[in-house]
Amino acid sequence: MLYAIGVTRKDTWLECARKAKEKREGGVQKSKASRKQGRSTRKNAVRFVESDSDSEDQEEVLLLHIGTVSKLDSKSPPIQVQVVIDECNVDMEVDTGASVTIMSESKFYNLWPGRSLDKTEVRLQSYSKETIPVLGSTQVSVCYDNQVVQLPLIVVEGTGPTLLGRNWLLKIQLNWAKLYYASNSDLQSIVDKYSAVFEEGLGTYKGYQAKIHVDPNANPCFFKPRTVPYSMREGIEAELSKLVAEGTLVPVEHSDWDAPIVPVLKPDGKTVRICGDFRLTVNPVSKLDQYPIPKIEDLFATLARGEKFTKLDLSQAYQQLTLDDS
Repeated sequence: MLYAIGVTRKDTWLECARKAKEKREGGVQKSKASRKQGRSTRKNAVRFVESDSDSEDQEEVLLLHIGTVSKLDSKSPPIQVQVVIDECNVDMEVDTGASVTIMSESKFYNLWPGRSLDKTEVRLQSYSKETIPVLGSTQVSVCYDNQVVQLPLIVVEGTGPTLLGRNWLLKIQLNWAKLYYASNSDLQSIVDKYSAVFEEGLGTYKGYQAKIHVDPNANPCFFKPRTVPYSMREGIEAELSKLVAEGTLVPVEHSDWDAPIVPVLKPDGKTVRICGDFRLTVNPVSKLDQYPIPKIEDLFATLARGEKFTKLDLSQAYQQLTLDDS
């Protein structure tokens, strides 16, 4: 995985890592120069180099963190979650790129002044192989969404965001639905405001009634129902019952007009969509609207200077239109 390391303040824990790297590289160069000239190495320099050398007892962890470095990332805010750590509410940034959970020393001592830390053999490195100075670790009681566990917390030098790493994510089950809801509060407010539009069931288009203009001298047409395959009869009966329950169809005992239905099997192979074959009855004797259909080139020319576009899709749109009885 590739992650960008971002620094927003000079005193962040990542900046501390860079300073430590510069100091360490300076110590190595001095040691090499001393040996080359035949002089003895200073104890401080040797001790510093040895403390940074690889050791079998030390656990090295690669720590990745995404920071905001420009306005390009302003539309992608970090995913934050509030966790209760030792009876203190702490806002943590969920970072699946971080192997462990860390907190800066400024944040740690602000929450728990004077609290001592345990020694740890964990060494942290950024993606660019810069060592992040570790002050120590401590066991804390973590409470989140009725979950209480004891987990290790690594404290590093400097300031910076508190990262919730993978070692905590393996022990705590986050409520991702709640996190997603919090990041889409604007959308949810619109859904709540127009809740009637998103209700289950068939809606009704308001403000207009469709009217079919039929020649008053036309003779009513009545056609007997067509035979349908036995394999579709159960689906047809279920769909007719559904349309009656929704109020789309109204059962009648007698009628002068009657059009046969055309059942269409949906892709799931079970449900059926029922259409009326009005080519034999109403269409030949009705007056059609002669409004010209615009060309696609005209539509593109109209939308050329548009900035925001909306697509409205009504479920079973034709069945949401009411007919004028007059």
